[in-house]
Amino acid sequence: MSKNEQKIGYMKSMCSLLCILIILLGACKKKVSENIVETNLLIDSIGFSAKVITANGVYKGWKTTSASSSQLTPARGVDYFAIRGGTNADELTLMSFGKYTDDTSNNTGRLTIFIANISDTGIFKIDGVNANNAILSVVEGNNLIHYRSDFDHQGSVVISKYDTTNKTISGTFIFNLVSNTNHIQVQNGNFTAIPYKQ
Repeated sequence: MSKNEQKIGYMKSMCSLLCILIILLGACKKKVSENIVETNLLIDSIGFSAKVITANGVYKGWKTTSASSSQLTPARGVDYFAIRGGTNADELTLMSFGKYTDDTSNNTGRLTIFIANISDTGIFKIDGVNANNAILSVVEGNNLIHYRSDFDHQGSVVISKYDTTNKTISGTFIFNLVSNTNHIQVQNGNFTAIPYKQ
């Protein structure tokens, strides 16, 4: 075999190997994208959403789907809103009336996030100690269970947009909550363009 034939054979082998690598990389990229879609649950353009890991390790979605900024009580179990002020003008209370997305019953729960002092965007620690709290109240079986933040079960809220002109607020959250000895994890929390009253 001549040197030219050896070079041509080598180049063909390298081209074949390169094609195989491209195909494999394409398959890997597709798989990563699929995983991203599977794990980023319930991120919507408006409203509240979160992923909850329950006390027995089951993954559930929390979601509300409509807004009613003119009222302070749930309607159809799917409302959310925020309130500025209270004991002091800088308090913020975020509320989401809804339920787990796989719950076919009419059970309505409530997610409440309270921040004692906010005047702009930022990161706020949720610890149940410094007046910043989170509570997820859900129906489990026939019981209404309240999961709360405390010194040992903490988290944070990131206020990414605080629109004082349109009176809306947006951000993300993550925290651990506890009820008696059962604790849950709230992940991928997201709220977008939540109307607030002041």
